[in-house]
Amino acid sequence: MTSGALAAVDAILNADGTLAVRNYSPVPFTAASKDTIEGVVTAPPSSVNQVFDIAVTDASFASSNSKLSGSIHPGDLVIVGVVTPQPFFIVSEGLTIPTNSFSGSTDASTIQPGQTVAISVSGFIPTDGSSSFASATANGVALRFSRVTGTVVSPTSQQFSATSFPPYFGFTTNPLVQITSTGPGTTTDFDGTSSFTEVAGDTVSISALYFGSPTSPSPPAWSFSAATIRKH
Repeated sequence: MTSGALAAVDAILNADGTLAVRNYSPVPFTAASKDTIEGVVTAPPSSVNQVFDIAVTDASFASSNSKLSGSIHPGDLVIVGVVTPQPFFIVSEGLTIPTNSFSGSTDASTIQPGQTVAISVSGFIPTDGSSSFASATANGVALRFSRVTGTVVSPTSQQFSATSFPPYFGFTTNPLVQITSTGPGTTTDFDGTSSFTEVAGDTVSISALYFGSPTSPSPPAWSFSAATIRKH
């Protein structure tokens, strides 16, 4: 661990109020600025202008000279322009991931609606009231966990298909959700059930890395790699 470094941490809240760290994953943005925004991609990106829109879910502020502090809040809408970025990367935390077009790319067209991304902010202009969107420039993009709800269909070994996802994903075919049961990092956690095979027909909420629609031009072997599955 490095003091001042950005990291993703999975932790369990103990009864005494302390946190037990389950997984620690550095987020290796290379830019000097430590301002970071995390949000859900809300519309298909422009490969011509290298821009995409996000709805903010979280932010991390630089300890000094922050461009964001006091200017951004959860739910804000931001137009993000990708400018001379480092290669995109995935904070996988050890989950099983498919071959995908996101990792190693520098092209905004590989970013898909419904994905949650973290961006390293190199510039920021807050909304001035004349527009509902703030604007940011990003020199780094990382794939983070999306949190969605759907209904389980056809569970099989280490995977299940699901339906009734939010419409912004645009699914016309049921996507596959991958389970990670072994490995050196995070394995899939279950809440309200001990196995995904027990939840056929049930509504579940998942925290998962999202790689794209099964009907996209370059479809991944599965759409989601789940870190958590919670039965309703």
